[in-house]
Amino acid sequence: MSSQQTIFIILLFAAVILISIVMITAAFKTRKKRFAARAEGMANPTIPAPTVPWQRFAGALAALYARPEWHKTRGAKRVYSAEQTYFGFVSAMPLGMVQNMLQTDWGVKKSEHAVDQLSKGVEVIVGVAAGNWRKNGVSPAQVEEAGQRLVAEGLAHPHFVEFQKQLQQADPNAEYDLDVLAFDIARVAILLRWAAYTDLLLPAEARWFQDQLGIAAAVSFGSWEEYGELYVRGLQKNFKGGNKPYIEGERWLNTEAESPWKTQKWISA
Repeated sequence: MSSQQTIFIILLFAAVILISIVMITAAFKTRKKRFAARAEGMANPTIPAPTVPWQRFAGALAALYARPEWHKTRGAKRVYSAEQTYFGFVSAMPLGMVQNMLQTDWGVKKSEHAVDQLSKGVEVIVGVAAGNWRKNGVSPAQVEEAGQRLVAEGLAHPHFVEFQKQLQQADPNAEYDLDVLAFDIARVAILLRWAAYTDLLLPAEARWFQDQLGIAAAVSFGSWEEYGELYVRGLQKNFKGGNKPYIEGERWLNTEAESPWKTQKWISA
């Protein structure tokens, strides 16, 4: 082997080592940033459950799925309290399991996937809720009064203004299925909670989506009982089997004293 060949091999070997070091360093920094973001984000176990009535109400819309998760993981070591699980943006299930379900059930692996799926779901839900509200003959004055009531409970006013814009464009003459609406709200609410739990959303994004779901529920239903009953009917319209955990969960939510639906009132528009 000539000296030039030896030098080339040494330089090639050094380049490989340098590239490996750069890649390892980059991966370490990414991992460190992710852990730091998780410590500061909505999945931080030290963050208490929300106390603002509106945030608790909107968060509990996902309890139709959070309850079966909590029951399924009974006996496991808890990272989060029941309050954090039912009212916040976390899950009783391990992070890896939720990441797998996001990818399998929703095709969500990255932040942009989560935002895209949530945007599509919320757009449909808001369209149905706004159209049904107009169909029921709500007046501009009643809309303003409703907005004031929701803001008094803790809703961000700009988020209601956004809903008002959609209300003006909604079709009051179409037929709307409230069973499917309740089902869709619960499903998208759990997608939102999973996406936030796995750090795929910024807090401001999560709050915006949650507020739109909350407004849609507040203008469409009058109680937890009605929301739960219509959800079950919507569930049965969409799925013919495997519904027992969710039907039992709805029954528990509407009957048991420790249910989050018994500790947080329904907020109506």
